[in-house]
Amino acid sequence: MSAVAFSRIGLLVAVASFAGACRTATPSPSQSQYRLSVSSAESAAKRGRNVLSYAEFEPLRTFTAYEVVERYRPEFLQRRLSASAGSPTGGFAVVYIDGNRQGGTDVLRTIPATAVEEFRYLSPAAAGIEFGWANPGGIILVRFRR
Repeated sequence: MSAVAFSRIGLLVAVASFAGACRTATPSPSQSQYRLSVSSAESAAKRGRNVLSYAEFEPLRTFTAYEVVERYRPEFLQRRLSASAGSPTGGFAVVYIDGNRQGGTDVLRTIPATAVEEFRYLSPAAAGIEFGWANPGGIILVRFRR
């Protein structure tokens, strides 16, 4: 065989292996269950730092919502960017209650911790997608207990 024939065979083998690798294989049930449990664990871990639920701060019944966030998730209250004319909140998170903008983080000082079911922090990018780009410091969503 000539060198050209060997290179054509090599090329055909490479294309066949690439096509086989690109084919979508149906995972076995055990593989898909593993993938689901890993992704669920990863999302729960990621969500964990962005969510503060009543179960975590329940013993602190005499605190305000601000004090709870300050104690358990101080990163929610940190400045995300320097204050500028384009940032009326000074780079700090904005508080939303039931989907309505309430103001800066000082609003949390007026809310008793026992009234809150959950605090959820949205990064500036997530806040921009969900509530518009007027929140460069992110958003703290407050959900009340029912």
